[in-house]
This record gives sequence, structure tokens and C-alpha cells, in this order.
Amino acid sequence: MKLYTQPRGTRSSVTAIASTSAATASAGLPAAPAPGARYLRRSLPEQIVRLQGRLDRHATATERASLREEFLGDLQELAEEFAQKADRVLRTYPPEISCRALPPETLLEVNRDFRELKHVLSDAEILVGEMEERMLAAGSDAARYVTKLRKDLTNDVNYIMLKVNGRISDAVNGIHI
Repeated sequence: MKLYTQPRGTRSSVTAIASTSAATASAGLPAAPAPGARYLRRSLPEQIVRLQGRLDRHATATERASLREEFLGDLQELAEEFAQKADRVLRTYPPEISCRALPPETLLEVNRDFRELKHVLSDAEILVGEMEERMLAAGSDAARYVTKLRKDLTNDVNYIMLKVNGRISDAVNGIHI
């Protein structure tokens, strides 16, 4: 299983990503980058910067001040923690994570490290969910941008749980689907 983003035109051993790319290509849609540790590491800070820009344009001054004070600083800290942990994973393990490339003990370490990444993303998802609830309760027009980030974080958490942790667990346990 490939855990890192592959350049366009290269084959990925992750069947679900390959089949999704084939489906979007046959439908005439541009191929989306395959999610992976490197992609997620780069994507999260970019999404936060994009959110801050949208809040600057669409939220009121009092909303922006409240969000910066209560949420955005903590969200930035979580993004930095995620980046540090993702960098460690990228430095420590090879791009090809499989039972052919690594012994079961190392696969379990990879699984543990990705669980840590998932927990940081889950914390960010909870924080953004609280921000979203507050903005929706206040009737803010900018709430939709926070909702988009929360949904992206939910997808990232699910990706790690199902595509990474699930497949590594299956490989360690000898389950081949």
C-alpha cells in the first residue's frame, strides 16, 4: 500500500484510489491527488490559511476576534503538532508500506504512528465542530467555510482509520481482500 501522494501518471498499489482515479478520468474529471501522509501534512496548514482568509472576507469583526481568541490559535497548534508527527512518519518509514516490505513489528509501529496522526486530526475536528456550532447558532454567513473544513477533517480521519490503519491491521493479521 502506498501511503504517500504519487505523481500523476504513476501506478498506485492502493486499489481504491486507483479505481477512483480511473472513474474520474473516464468521466472527464481531473484526477484528484491520492491522499497520503505527505498530502495531508501539506494540506492541513493550507486549509487553515484558506479558512482564515475566508473568515476575514465573510465574518464580522466581532466574529473574527472571537474565533481568533477561542479557536484559531488552538487549531494552528494542532496543525503544527500534526505536521511534526507527519514529518517524523515520512522520515522514519519507506513510502512502500506492505507485509512484503516490512516485518509485522514495524508494521505495528507504523500503525501506532498513524493512529497518533489520526488522534491529532480528531482533536482538530472536534475543535472545528465547536467553532461551527457557535457560528451556526449565531447565524453567521461564514459558517459554511468552517463546515467545509470540518468535513475535510472528518474525511481525513476516516481515511487514516480505514485505508491506513485498517489495511495495516489486515496485513499483520494475514487477511488479504
